Amino acid sequence: MSQSLAKFAQSFLSVVLAGALVFSCPVQGFAAETTRHSDDESAISAFDESSDASLLDESQTFDALSTEAQTLDSSSDSEDALSDTADSADTEMQSEPEALPESIASDEIVELSDEVVAQSDAPFDADADQNASDVLDAGLSPAFVYFDKESVSLGEEQLIALVVDDESFEVASARLAYESAAGAHKIVEAITCAENAALFSVTPHELGIYTLLEAELTSTDGQVSKMDLRPQTEEDGPCVFLASEPAAGVEALADLGEEADVSVFTLSDEADAVVEAPSLDVAAQVADEVVATDEAITSGARAQASEVSVAPAQYNAQQQSAIVSQAASPAIEKAKRGETLVIALDPGHGGSDSGANDSAVSGSPTVHEKNVTLKIAQYCKTALERYNVRVYMTRTTDVYVGLSERVRRAKSAGADVFISIHINSAAATSANGAEVWYPNSSSYRHDLHEEGKQLASSIVKKLSALGLQNRGIKTLNATNGYTYPNNGGIGDYYTVIADAREAGMAGLIVEHAFISNASESAKLKQESFLKQLGEADAAGIVEAYGLRVPWQQVGNKWRLMLSDGSYAKNCWQQVNGAWYWFDDDAFAATGWRTISNKKYYFSTSTCAMLTGWQKIGGKWYYFLKSSGAMHTGWLTLSGSKYYLDPNTGVMVTGQSKIDGKVYTFDTSGKLQITSATGWNKIDGKWYYYLSGGIAKTGWLQQGSTWYWLDQNTGEMAVGKKKVNGKWYYFNPSNGAMRANTWLKLDNTWYWADTSGAFRENAWLQLGGVWYYLKSDGVMATAWHQVAGKWYYFNPSNGAMRTYGWLKVNNDWFWLESSGAARENAWLQLGGVWYYLKNGGYMATAWHQVAGKWYYFNPSNGAMRTYGWLKVNNDWFWLESSGAARENAWLQLGGVWYYLKNGGYMATAWHQVAGKWYYFNPSNGAMVTGTKTIDGKTYTFASSGVCTNPPADQVNSENVADAVLDSTGNNYAIMGTSRTTVDKMVNYYNDMMLLGASKGWKYPAYKYSSKGAPTVRAFCQLIYDQAKAEGVRAEVLFAQVMLETNWLQFGGDVDRNGKVQCNFGGLGATGGGEPGLTFANVRTGLLAQAQHLKGYASTAPLNQTCVDPRFKYLSSKRGSAPVVAKLAGTWAADRQYNAKLMTYIKKLSTY
Repeated sequence: MSQSLAKFAQSFLSVVLAGALVFSCPVQGFAAETTRHSDDESAISAFDESSDASLLDESQTFDALSTEAQTLDSSSDSEDALSDTADSADTEMQSEPEALPESIASDEIVELSDEVVAQSDAPFDADADQNASDVLDAGLSPAFVYFDKESVSLGEEQLIALVVDDESFEVASARLAYESAAGAHKIVEAITCAENAALFSVTPHELGIYTLLEAELTSTDGQVSKMDLRPQTEEDGPCVFLASEPAAGVEALADLGEEADVSVFTLSDEADAVVEAPSLDVAAQVADEVVATDEAITSGARAQASEVSVAPAQYNAQQQSAIVSQAASPAIEKAKRGETLVIALDPGHGGSDSGANDSAVSGSPTVHEKNVTLKIAQYCKTALERYNVRVYMTRTTDVYVGLSERVRRAKSAGADVFISIHINSAAATSANGAEVWYPNSSSYRHDLHEEGKQLASSIVKKLSALGLQNRGIKTLNATNGYTYPNNGGIGDYYTVIADAREAGMAGLIVEHAFISNASESAKLKQESFLKQLGEADAAGIVEAYGLRVPWQQVGNKWRLMLSDGSYAKNCWQQVNGAWYWFDDDAFAATGWRTISNKKYYFSTSTCAMLTGWQKIGGKWYYFLKSSGAMHTGWLTLSGSKYYLDPNTGVMVTGQSKIDGKVYTFDTSGKLQITSATGWNKIDGKWYYYLSGGIAKTGWLQQGSTWYWLDQNTGEMAVGKKKVNGKWYYFNPSNGAMRANTWLKLDNTWYWADTSGAFRENAWLQLGGVWYYLKSDGVMATAWHQVAGKWYYFNPSNGAMRTYGWLKVNNDWFWLESSGAARENAWLQLGGVWYYLKNGGYMATAWHQVAGKWYYFNPSNGAMRTYGWLKVNNDWFWLESSGAARENAWLQLGGVWYYLKNGGYMATAWHQVAGKWYYFNPSNGAMVTGTKTIDGKTYTFASSGVCTNPPADQVNSENVADAVLDSTGNNYAIMGTSRTTVDKMVNYYNDMMLLGASKGWKYPAYKYSSKGAPTVRAFCQLIYDQAKAEGVRAEVLFAQVMLETNWLQFGGDVDRNGKVQCNFGGLGATGGGEPGLTFANVRTGLLAQAQHLKGYASTAPLNQTCVDPRFKYLSSKRGSAPVVAKLAGTWAADRQYNAKLMTYIKKLSTY
């Protein structure tokens, strides 16, 4: 190395030791082995075509730096000053046993300026002025390139030192072009320059590889030159560094103390480049941290420290040319061609050989190397299988395998590379970090040395990115005189590396961490850390061989890219030993698939075709290992027989009928074969076996006892069972069928006939008593209808009641001698008539028969006959037949009376056949002659017809006016309203007060969105809709409140949270029918007003019809002009009119 190079390097180191810059990661050097310039302009065209002309024209000098250099050079005390600085540096590092490498002269120091020029994000311009290159010389070559760190975290500064090979070229300013991880081209100005060197700062903000492209340097005399930093030959590597996520932990560096801030440089024998040893203790081979040799991976005596070669850890981002060698190994060539590599992973130790343990830090062994290495290998395998590789494991369980046998197994599996996974251990518990051993530099299969070197480099970098100390990559020569064939040079020390080399594979030993170090041992107990180690190994392998990921994820689906760049489609593909099916859409199948009429199942997580036993949806299936197709029918495995359902493929357990015979399978699906015949108890259930282990099915008679054996399973029936459509009962203790007896099951009685079948839908007579067994065989109790007639059976014993009166729940019924209840028929007993209504109920009070009204004593049901009858202050006349006289005159003792519709005796004014009469309100007698009524004298003919009726008793339809009688006989539905909104509101509010204890209140939550947020708004709508059709508002109000129980409901309407706005029960015909639903309160009230008008008048509607049921009123139009007529028409309730009048009368008092 020239004096100027050494001076610059030493200056760089002095800055670190002085604290001006802190370097905590290795600095990587790159050697310029070939001339990188050309007289041809094409040598600089790559830069010219992508640069910005304005940037080329710019020039910047750093006067301050030049001044510093001149001052330093002119000082007569410079050597002393430099010596002092060097002494200071030695003092800082006195804990180390050796001085700095001799390649860096301690007496040549140049202090660098801390001035930093901001980066430029301007990309190269492909259209830049090509003439700008005319001002450039033919080009410069780099002596070497320093990286402050091998990899940096996002947002962390990376310092890059560039040294020109021509020492006469004094750099005044410089610019560096590089490519970011995202592929963007960027330019950064030098932060300082000295002699033939320049220092740059790059701060990455994207994960991945940053690649140096070119540099433009301006000399102190104004000469502008280019330096191409890209690989010029196949042997050259690119100048790159890695930007990664911040490391999770720094436990691995715990023992270094202040040494963590010191970078040590050595001169590479192979590249003539300045490179960094992973740590001071490795570079100097510190005596107290000599690693104990792993006896399980060696073939010779321990090598001396002088035989250890520490190589620089290289990082290569160009995946398609990841391994650089003059004679590429077969594995490299295979990777370049995109063929499937076979990678052998060798989990160290196993079985009786447990390897190292953590007893040095835990007192007693709790972590064993053999277990840790297997887990790391398994995680590595999982990560690798995402790529175009096949992974072979030399062991997958805790078994012992000899060293040479491991290599032999790998070779037999077609392995291209052999990677042995280990955990380190040392006598000194402070030893820590990761290192990788690879084939030495002997000439024998030297290509495997080159391949192993780059692979080792890649792996150790990935491990160090986890926070482990980078102990470097190493080779170790055999010490027992072992050499490779054909004068191939000294052999490798470790058996697996030497054997792998002779088998044509690059062999590596990866020592992941120190089990003897407390911090690293603790991490080795963490499953998450072992996964990180395995995945780091895989990442290093992927990077080194330039492996591609054939699998691509789109959403939650996966597709496979083939070697020609197309995607697998509608075909089978085998990847890493597993089979996949790709549908027409080019995505890998998951779950069930039917392909060529055969059923397959593909893993929902990996997409791989499954074979063998698989539990899917809680059921077991078997997929043939030869084809993956789902198997059905009989299956013999390892001497055991199984049966898979022919239709579903589900493995059968328990008893199953196959080809007419019942077989027994245990819970694991194995066929149970027994030589015993007769009864056998299996899993608590009884079976009857014939010869050959076949279970009998169907009926079995032994002596006089019958048994039922399930037709599909052969299981003996117990308890209540249905056989061939009939119910039977089998003794739970022994399975014997019960017959010709009563059976009480779950508090319900059944009768088993002599055949054992339950009697159903049939009469049973025992001891002169009749019983009835219903459709399910249950004995009837209480009321039960048979063939359209009602019968009553004693609830306690089921005996049918016959002939005579029967009282049930305060209702009386008459039973015939047959036991049937008399219905819809008269009954005369002892000269008294009774009527039995529908359902057999004895009639009481008013009841209509054949269109006529009869009255039955409420206390005993006896029909009242002939004479006057007073009910609720209303008088009726009953004929000798008991029927009430209606719409007819009655003369008694010379006095005339009139019986209105419903039989009510007329009082006060009443119209008959269009003429007006007046009947004495106290006794109903018709008035003749003259009579003063309400202060006015009227004249009545001898026939009772009034010759001068009052004007307000006459209307267009000749109906009564609004007379507040109790029946509504004289209260017309149509006409001018006799109430106000205020009255309706006050009445309603009083009712809410009375019902407050029951939680009554206006349901604003229902009607706020329906147009009536308050009771006043509701009442206003009643008034308006009634007036719109000429209906009296008080009638509509009374009917709404009667039908809805003051809007509290409780019947079929507005049930289960519904809001129907149906206030008259329109369409609610009973039996749970809720009736009509209207959009809002106004529509519902208008529909009800229109329905009332349909009964009360023959006049057409004033408004558009909103009542869907109005069309059914054609035969009833005008049938109920007064409130009294609504009883028996609108509602069946005989008291309907009286109830309405009660509301109307009360409303009138407000």
